[in-house]
Amino acid sequence: MQLKKDRIAVMEEWIGKYGKVFGYYKGTVPHLVISDVAMIKECFIKESSVFYDRPRAALVIKPYNKTLIFLRGQEWKHVRSVLNPSFSAAKMKLMTPIISRCVGDFMDVLDRKADRGEAVDVMQASQGLSLDVIANCALAWQLDGQKKPDNPLAQLLRGILYEAETAFTTSFVAFPFLGKCASWLYRATLHYRRTWEIIDNVRSVVQARRRSQKAASATGTGGGGRRVDILQLLLDAQEQDHEASAEPNAAALAPIDDDTLLANSLLFLLAGFETTASTLSFILHLMAQHQLEQDKVYEELIKRYPEDEDLDYGQLQELECLDMFVKEALRLYPPVVLLVSRHCRVDTTILGQLIPAGCEVLAPVWHLHHDPQLWPDPFHFKPERFAPEASKDIHPGAYMPFGIGPKSCIGNRFALLELKAALCRLLRRYQVLACSRMEDPIDLIVQTVLVSPKTPIQVMLQRRAMSAADSSS
Repeated sequence: MQLKKDRIAVMEEWIGKYGKVFGYYKGTVPHLVISDVAMIKECFIKESSVFYDRPRAALVIKPYNKTLIFLRGQEWKHVRSVLNPSFSAAKMKLMTPIISRCVGDFMDVLDRKADRGEAVDVMQASQGLSLDVIANCALAWQLDGQKKPDNPLAQLLRGILYEAETAFTTSFVAFPFLGKCASWLYRATLHYRRTWEIIDNVRSVVQARRRSQKAASATGTGGGGRRVDILQLLLDAQEQDHEASAEPNAAALAPIDDDTLLANSLLFLLAGFETTASTLSFILHLMAQHQLEQDKVYEELIKRYPEDEDLDYGQLQELECLDMFVKEALRLYPPVVLLVSRHCRVDTTILGQLIPAGCEVLAPVWHLHHDPQLWPDPFHFKPERFAPEASKDIHPGAYMPFGIGPKSCIGNRFALLELKAALCRLLRRYQVLACSRMEDPIDLIVQTVLVSPKTPIQVMLQRRAMSAADSSS
């Protein structure tokens, strides 16, 4: 397997050479790459009970083995069912004011740059925003990541995401059978130490929450200040699981333990940090390059909500041009390209293709999003592809920025809310312009599973004529 070459380029080369369905081996494990959208729909949606779990990673070590990404079977189903309510429309409405406060700090950062006439490194600014948002909404953790650009937690998260692929870890990808002896070797790596430094921080937050709830319970003020965040859902589920397991006829499924709670808190920090920041950076790059499309989004915003600087969840859903712009940006630059894969549980035949038990099935997201047979002029930015009438014809196997089927990203609604809230506030105040240092096309790199710009994306911001919101502030 070609480990050192750019994985997008390698996959494009293989699809061009071998067609829409082909296989290869990773160690002793067969892998089937499928870019036929009808077969993708069969595997990932219609036959999802056969292709239920994600593949077993060659190197899955505590705490990552307890995250939603790597849990399997009924254990995954149980944890997912506990977390699903965190991302319901009702919870999104409750989280919108928290996101708005973080977006306010984001605008302060941009204001300082714009007032000095400086280009904005949008990735750096977006990372500060996404870190504050996910830490607040998941853990009620006040990090002030935007006021402190060198925030230690942000540096730790970047290190975990970008240094996951070293000579050490890639050797286990090429030779999966070596994974059995990896645990003690991994403990010597910087990645391991960074992971547990964050876990220790999260553990402190959990312990503080438990102490607060215990004190509130003792004084009879239990429900008043109860949070609605992800951590609280996990704590509540943990308590309910322990109560249920004490009953005589309790099911054999293990209750949510502290390892699962801490691991998934870490997962949400990681997932909510870089993917949203990268997507916001790509969107702002596209806005700078496509002024007419940016104008459409701005004009719809001002026409529909001329006075409201902070829009609520329902209002954000009504902005059709913004929705089209964001969806097309996610088509051009899907944040994750390597996690849309499933493990085949039993021998099965899909549209005439025999897939043996134990085979790992992969959908090549980048190729699917740029296939000219699915998307005419695939490298051109055309938000009208996602106009209400046109989007009805998009095949579910052709577009999957957040995955596909039952294991699609649990946080997709949350990510879109954060993106739209930030964009509306920004566009109301500024026009996004290209700067002399802007690259087009963007030079990309795939790190671990994420698509990111290889060099900083920079834009200029030009303040619009004073709005009502500005004049009253």
